[in-house]
Amino acid sequence: MKLKAISWVVFGLIDGTYTLEEFSAFVKEKLHVDQLRYVGDSQKRVRKAAICTGAGADVMKMAVKKGCDVLITGDLKYHEAQSALQMNLCVIDAGHYETEQIYVKRLSEKLRMAVEKKSMMWLLLSRRRKKTLLKGYRLS
Repeated sequence: MKLKAISWVVFGLIDGTYTLEEFSAFVKEKLHVDQLRYVGDSQKRVRKAAICTGAGADVMKMAVKKGCDVLITGDLKYHEAQSALQMNLCVIDAGHYETEQIYVKRLSEKLRMAVEKKSMMWLLLSRRRKKTLLKGYRLS
């Protein structure tokens, strides 16, 4: 059986030219959040982004390796912010719940389709680039 792992980190190019401050305002508007925090030089130009919903500080090194200028996530702690600064990675902390909401609709649709097909579902846990099979469920 061939398993397809679902990636919880999305990488991409930003359409347009933004400073970190401008891009943070854009993210704030698109996620409909009242406030957010960011770490990094507010005037730095950001072109490539990574998005990890929830608490995604553990993917900062991966984002740097992929050449990202900015990581959008939630629940950034003080020492994680300091690490991001040392890596020259800008991070936008838009909140745990707020960043997870961008994936809820897509995930619920995939689950609905799986139930309709009565197919095998696999739960995967991804930690520090290692994927561990937790348990398989047969939906009936």
